[in-house]
Amino acid sequence: MNTSNPNANNTIVNLRDVRFRWKRTSDLVLDIETLEISKGEKVFIKGPSGSGKSTLLNLMAGVLVSEAGQVNVNGSALDKLSGAKRDHFRANNIGFIFQMFNLIPYLSVLENVTLPLDFSANRKKSFPSAKEVRTDAIRLLSNLGISEDMLKRPVTDLSIGQQQRVAAARAMIGAPPLLIADEPTSSLDYNTRESFIKLLFSECEQSDITLVFVSHDGSLEKLFDRSIELSSINKASSNANTEVAA
Repeated sequence: MNTSNPNANNTIVNLRDVRFRWKRTSDLVLDIETLEISKGEKVFIKGPSGSGKSTLLNLMAGVLVSEAGQVNVNGSALDKLSGAKRDHFRANNIGFIFQMFNLIPYLSVLENVTLPLDFSANRKKSFPSAKEVRTDAIRLLSNLGISEDMLKRPVTDLSIGQQQRVAAARAMIGAPPLLIADEPTSSLDYNTRESFIKLLFSECEQSDITLVFVSHDGSLEKLFDRSIELSSINKASSNANTEVAA
């Protein structure tokens, strides 16, 4: 398993001496001396349920703030930003594929995919008009296996696999520099998971998006540029709370 950073001078994620716990009196969930991810990498982070994988992703996304250390993403020190500025940064720089997808049930497929552009001027500026937004949404969905005739359908009409693809297209619309995927394939069988990941890779490469993908399923790691066992970098792994550190 390769855990080294092959291109440390071109980092998009840089963690230094990061510590996180849920309560001041509780044990540390994360205690990471260093973690670097290069631009353009496809990185697989694995670990069992309760090892702190989702907590780590939320620190990278600025949803959570560490009690100590530095969290630098795409040139911004997230630990130094206010909550509002972290929200703004996340909207502009990070696409997030959630385990449960978090699609908006009363919106159509197209409306779900284009929703992030309503919150990010940076991601929207590459589209001169609504027509270009629609065209790119259709391109993303098509590349991920969703046909144009599904655009107006409510996402609740779709299968789990189709919803997963819509969630991925939503995360990648406007080409955010960093894509974070939190166990997005856990409800799929192995062949479907592998097919989806290869489609995800293709789109990330086309749009120059860095991918950080976490899972407890180690069988997927062979598909990625680099694999990291979270316990190998997390000195607090023996204390991770299985109820709160998914």
